[in-house]
Amino acid sequence: MFLRLLKNLLRALPLMMGLYLLTLLVRQQGPRLSIDDIAPLAHDWQQWLLLGPLYLAGLVLFGWARRRRKRRELLGVEAAQLALQGLNPPCARERRLRERLERWRLESQANASGPVFLLLGATGAGKRSLMGEKGRRARADRESPPDDLHLGRLGAFSVMAVSAALLTQADPDGIGLWRCLLDELKRSRRHGLGVAGAVLVLNAVHLLRLAPAARDAQALILRARLEELAAEFGQGLPVQVIVTHCDRLPGFEPSLLALPVEARDLVLAFVRGRNRHNLAGLAERLVSRFATVRDGLPERLQKAVQTSARVQLYGFPRLWRQFAEVLQPYLQTAFFEQPRVSQVHLQTLRCSGHLQVEPGTRGPSQRLVRCLQQSRRHTCWPGFLPPGGGRWLFALGAAALVVLSATLLGNSYWQQTRQLHWLAEQQVLLAQVPASAAGTRVTAALLERLARLRNLAYPPSDGGWLPGSWLSEYRRLLSQTRSLYQRALLDELLPSVVQGLQHLPPNEPHRQRLERLRFYLMLGGQGRFDTVDFEGWLSAQVQGDLGQSLVPEQRESLQAHVQALIPLLAKGPVLSVDLRWVEQVRRQLRREPQQQRLYERLSTLLASADDGGFSVVAASGSEGLLSLSRRSGEPLNRGVPARFSPKGYAQLRARLPLLIAEALKDEDWVMGAGLRLDAPTLYSEVSALYAQDYIRHWEHFFADLQLVGLDPPESLALRLERLSRADSALFSLLRAAGRETRLEIPQVPPRLIDRARQQVSSLTSGFASDLAKALPDPPDAEAHPVNRHFAALQQLSEGSAAPLEALREALAQAAVYLRAREQALAMGLPNPPVDGLELLQRQIDSLPSILQPLFADIVSVGRQHLHQKTLATVGASLNLQLGPECSRLLAQRYPFDPLAREQLSLADFNRLFAPTGLLQDFQQRYPDVTLLQGPVAAQFRRAEQIRRAFFPAASDVARVDFELSPVSMDENIAQLRLTLDELQLNYAHGPIRPSLFTWPTRALGSQLKMLVTLIDGRSLVRSAEGPWAWFRFMEQGRLVPAPSGEGYWLTLGFEDVEVVLQLRSASLDHPFGRKMLSDFRCPTT
Repeated sequence: MFLRLLKNLLRALPLMMGLYLLTLLVRQQGPRLSIDDIAPLAHDWQQWLLLGPLYLAGLVLFGWARRRRKRRELLGVEAAQLALQGLNPPCARERRLRERLERWRLESQANASGPVFLLLGATGAGKRSLMGEKGRRARADRESPPDDLHLGRLGAFSVMAVSAALLTQADPDGIGLWRCLLDELKRSRRHGLGVAGAVLVLNAVHLLRLAPAARDAQALILRARLEELAAEFGQGLPVQVIVTHCDRLPGFEPSLLALPVEARDLVLAFVRGRNRHNLAGLAERLVSRFATVRDGLPERLQKAVQTSARVQLYGFPRLWRQFAEVLQPYLQTAFFEQPRVSQVHLQTLRCSGHLQVEPGTRGPSQRLVRCLQQSRRHTCWPGFLPPGGGRWLFALGAAALVVLSATLLGNSYWQQTRQLHWLAEQQVLLAQVPASAAGTRVTAALLERLARLRNLAYPPSDGGWLPGSWLSEYRRLLSQTRSLYQRALLDELLPSVVQGLQHLPPNEPHRQRLERLRFYLMLGGQGRFDTVDFEGWLSAQVQGDLGQSLVPEQRESLQAHVQALIPLLAKGPVLSVDLRWVEQVRRQLRREPQQQRLYERLSTLLASADDGGFSVVAASGSEGLLSLSRRSGEPLNRGVPARFSPKGYAQLRARLPLLIAEALKDEDWVMGAGLRLDAPTLYSEVSALYAQDYIRHWEHFFADLQLVGLDPPESLALRLERLSRADSALFSLLRAAGRETRLEIPQVPPRLIDRARQQVSSLTSGFASDLAKALPDPPDAEAHPVNRHFAALQQLSEGSAAPLEALREALAQAAVYLRAREQALAMGLPNPPVDGLELLQRQIDSLPSILQPLFADIVSVGRQHLHQKTLATVGASLNLQLGPECSRLLAQRYPFDPLAREQLSLADFNRLFAPTGLLQDFQQRYPDVTLLQGPVAAQFRRAEQIRRAFFPAASDVARVDFELSPVSMDENIAQLRLTLDELQLNYAHGPIRPSLFTWPTRALGSQLKMLVTLIDGRSLVRSAEGPWAWFRFMEQGRLVPAPSGEGYWLTLGFEDVEVVLQLRSASLDHPFGRKMLSDFRCPTT
């Protein structure tokens, strides 16, 4: 291959040297050529326009010479072959082969036959059967030469069945006959009878019977023949493979009939590409064709009657797989691809047999016709031109090229003539526009003048082609007009831009003022001119201050002039710097610290890349809309910006060193030489500002969150059940927040760190080469301020997540507790033993402080709901159960109604006030009755006082023990006798002996009588009866505390005499001297 290339180069060397000398002549001496003061070769494009056709003509000449030489060589080879044939006359088989081919050529030309196909195959493959003929086996005693080539026609196709002897070349004449066949077929292409493809016929039974060595040898022979066909008739010659006698395989026909009708055509098509890739999965593709048969095999075995049929059906899948595994390596060997060797292209593979569904003697030939038709669809037939048509085609192409070149040159001349007239018109219009004063604002007159100059510099081309070589002066004229337009931009438009830069609004942000200073210094030649940033600022000024007095159409025109001005500004300094103004702006900018300025710039860069931050919707989906809300009213799809996340932190770490390098590089020439922070300090300060902002955003996010659905307290339990699910929106949010607030700092290999420092050092070369070396090492992940601040939140949601599971269980228990309390209140049952809200409160207290406001409302709302529910339930029960019964018992009964004549029976009193009475029983069933406020709580407190006073030691029967003793008696009284049923007190001015009394003495009623005998013999009596006789008797006197503080003194008056008795109780809880009975009222709401 290399020698052939070298030989062609040596043959083309004279032509290449001539073209090279011609190129030197045109490139060096062409600009000096002048015809009537016009230089036709002054520009590079004019020179290459001349050299291009010369190169093309040289290439055509070299190709024509090479083709002529090849034709001479071919004629010489043919002459040598004729001479060799004269010395070595051909054998009978070769003469017969040539005669058949010559007869076939003449018949095909006369009948205008279609493409030619070769039918290849080993012995017994059935090629003649496919052509619709019955093959004949030659006898051993036959003297005539064997039939090496069988010619036939199937429809519009010419088919040549090549014998196995020509393919194997086993006999000595086989090689010559095969070469003769290829030469004759190659000559036939001149008559439009080229070979369009080949059909390879294989016998399935023979392939299975052959030994592996014999099978490989046969495949290698086919491979050699196919490579020779590809070398003679073109790379990628299509080949179809037909495997015959598949019906001889046991079980093939019944298995094929079991397939659907549309799947019985066993054809595998291969895409245009390498045969190695197409044949890689051939076995699996063949086996998959009978996959449905294999799946339904048990049912078919049951339906089969004969044992032989069952054996064939059962063994066919294994036999078919064995056949596929034999066929795949066979075809891979036959179609093996070697580098730099022509290869054929395998198009299809067909497996056929004499099936019952295709009866008749012409069935096989029809399958061959379909195979040939498919090959024709994928083949571009050569020879569509008549003999000698190539020369006519070349002549037509050359004529078309000449016409096209003339058209292009004429169109270029016409276009440039129009452009010259356009320039003359614009020059007249420009002279009519008045010049505007420099340094003023942009006016309509200035825009009109600039528009005229722009039209002169850039005339409309109207889609014209390259200008003609005779109008090179036109290009010089355009160059001069563009220089005038650029000078007008610098002299008339630039002062307005500079004036806009020096105008400082009072409340302008710090960053915009820094940009003004940087752009101003860039125009003065300091620093690197940033085209993109300056273009963005100037475009904003066009829509703002610079074009505020212009209409929209004039602003568009001004924008076009601005785009033309920017490249001029990037070439070098265009103004003298006002140092006083620069120093004034620098003093204003130094009021803000350098690290704050750098962090604001970094925040702007990171914010521009925010594609979606952390929010409730992003973390928990649509369920979060039903569980959470923002206190500020912000939507739930907004939250923490993306720059305050691990991904944003990674971007910060990637951009901060480069940003620091750029900031320090620009710091001296923008802010002037002065105090500035070094790189490590600036890196640490900016990182600290980022950490503070990170913490602030996340704390504000959680402080602004609140749970929804707590306002209707009746659904609080259901809401807590939903929140306590492991996949609820609340816990999804907490887990996601734990991940987003943990900043991972991976340990970067030292070689990568050194490479990053080298990159930063290359960016800062010429300013501070030691900046890259001074970059601080990344801190430990646990020591990062963000991780330390949110450590509790991360522990809550990471690892085993035991705290988060405890919180979920506390919420679930609180929901159960609320439902149990509601049911207990409704049914009058005792409260649950465990207070779920108290457990939830303790769990909330153990949460991080950032999460406590989110959960604080749950306990307060729950307790408030239970309190209101309790008040309503207890009040309703009190009005329905205790209130009516109590009112019935105490209504107009003494002692609760002092003026009532009818007394309350002791049984009713015990039933109402005893430790097992109605009041105490109600309190036991409704312990939350103590939550009642106002008169109801006061009545229950009085009932408790009555119970302690009348029912000592938790007795079920009222009992009061007291002691009476006389204190003083009038001297006119001779004797005093107090009788309470069987108990008596006697006193006759003798020794004082106390008497013990017990109330009540009788269950149904008591008789109390006090008899006072005077000295004159008269008797005065006071009496009372009933269960409350003693209390009525005490009301007839005056009961005051004893002076000694021990007991009470009861003073009773009888006409004009008095008796004073001392009453003492054994307990501090007693009913004497108190209005607990008369003040008691039945509790109702």
